[in-house]
Amino acid sequence: MGIRKTNRQNKNKGLNTSKHRVCYKCKKLKKIDEFTLDKNCKFGHSYICKECEKIFNRIRYLKYYSIHKDEILERRHERYLNDKKSGVKKAQDKAIYHIKINTNICSVCKKVSSKLERHHFDYSKPIDVVLICRSCHRLIHSQLSNKDTHVI
Repeated sequence: MGIRKTNRQNKNKGLNTSKHRVCYKCKKLKKIDEFTLDKNCKFGHSYICKECEKIFNRIRYLKYYSIHKDEILERRHERYLNDKKSGVKKAQDKAIYHIKINTNICSVCKKVSSKLERHHFDYSKPIDVVLICRSCHRLIHSQLSNKDTHVI
């Protein structure tokens, strides 16, 4: 035991082990700044250096992407559509606030309602919005869906 201990001491002579670490992947001695923070590891830094971790993550992503390509593209498209819709809603809110439309009356049936929904025919014109009650909104969309099903 004594011999091994002295060999370890000679190896690390002149190096502060709290400021240096050996990467688990590339087996190189590197400064502690070249490792990511990880509170689950013993010394608070990852066992793999940032360079090796970047390469590992890229390989892992490419393997996953090649298997699940269709799902990933579908999720990206859904996120794009949701972002587009939320941007439209923000523009509508801004327009309604600045124009100060009477937001209690349905544009179709003229009934007073506390909760009105926004309806528009084109997302490229986000401010062209009609405020309508839920029942009128459902009616309009059911009529639109019936037109779409008949046209083939």
